[in-house]
Amino acid sequence: MTYKRILLPFLGVGFLLLASGCQNEIGTPIPLGNLVSHTDCLLTQAGDIHADILIFECLSYQSQAGEVLLSHEGAVFNCMPGEISSTIRIFDNIIEIHEFQSQAGAHCICPYNLEYKLINLSLTRYHLKLTTYDNRLLEMDILTEVGTQDRVCLH
Repeated sequence: MTYKRILLPFLGVGFLLLASGCQNEIGTPIPLGNLVSHTDCLLTQAGDIHADILIFECLSYQSQAGEVLLSHEGAVFNCMPGEISSTIRIFDNIIEIHEFQSQAGAHCICPYNLEYKLINLSLTRYHLKLTTYDNRLLEMDILTEVGTQDRVCLH
């Protein structure tokens, strides 16, 4: 009986937190991001060279009502990267993405395309700071108004 009296309030508070979903203390949805997909290596065979893939690394996005679809095209990883993953942090109109590979399984590099989805964004300007697995910093501004899109390529 004593355990029920102690445990029940904690279970109730836990249930309320889960039921409230991903919202902050004033009920606003928390901005979130996720790596949705990535391609396999874009080089189909040894010696297959696509200059636009190897020379250019591009960031592009499309905004749709508080959501942004973000692409990192030509992202350079090891030819055998193991698992490609990322961490995403969104705060104070800044989007930080850090890309990772779980291993460097070969002595070669390869371009990949990565797709991200960012949700619950305010309709404003965000500054993207994307750190690649080899610690290069790629930056661009993102406007979240409906229908906004942009593309920036680096060499």
